[in-house]
Amino acid sequence: MRSFFVLVLSFLPVLHAQINSTLLANVTQAFSQAQIVPDVISSFAPTDLVNITFPAIASAPTASVTPGSLLPMNQTATQPTFTLITDDTTTSMNNETFVIALVDPDVPSPSGTGRTEFFHFLGANFSMDPSSSNLVNSTPAVLEWFPPTPPPGDPPHRYTLVVYEQPDSFSDVVPTLVNASTNRLSFNFSSFTVAANLASPIAGNYFLVGADNSTAASATPSATPTATNQPTLTALPLSTSGISSILTISTSTVIAPPTTSPISAAGYPKPMMGGISFVILALVCELF
Repeated sequence: MRSFFVLVLSFLPVLHAQINSTLLANVTQAFSQAQIVPDVISSFAPTDLVNITFPAIASAPTASVTPGSLLPMNQTATQPTFTLITDDTTTSMNNETFVIALVDPDVPSPSGTGRTEFFHFLGANFSMDPSSSNLVNSTPAVLEWFPPTPPPGDPPHRYTLVVYEQPDSFSDVVPTLVNASTNRLSFNFSSFTVAANLASPIAGNYFLVGADNSTAASATPSATPTATNQPTLTALPLSTSGISSILTISTSTVIAPPTTSPISAAGYPKPMMGGISFVILALVCELF
């Protein structure tokens, strides 16, 4: 009996890696099919996952973003919490610093021509809290959070968040490229990443916001130029029998994305291996 429990516990890291591998493939495909690649970044091969969690408001509960989630505009008024989900458990990861950026590539409208970008947020010196996996920092943002404000009548805009490992030169270079007085409109994000010596993003996520809050329950995500590019994917297509149903118990509360969203709400869990462990062990106990 004891040896069987040891076997189950030893299986958990493998299970975790398999979950992350599946989700990495899903979010990579979501970025491609929503045309975030190449509209915002030229390529995307993430090694980690990032959760975006907006605080609860009077009309909506806490929202944990799945790629392609459609959110009410007033829910995104406050800077969210960022959580890094990684398989890298080495101490070096705890010593890394990260850059987080949020860009809207659909200005003035995702359905029009001549689109440009708006730089909604740029923060540096983020580190991963080892107890919560939240990305936290104690320095002012380079560009403070500017809430999504798409114009009335527009299809939902794609608000794209990317996480980079922070290069040693970043703090010296960035003030020459962008600061609090920088015009955030018509910003060339690709050129900025090159000038700032940012390598490929290690993680990314995106959400949709329309001007009418009521659209959050019914509108269809609008990729550029049309929503027909948004696929429907099955989250967590794990081959191990029974694992998918176990994992749904441990997922966080989310705003369910529209039916054409690239990833289902159950497919982008927070790092809750404790919950997964508990459920698996409970099932083992049932066997005995």
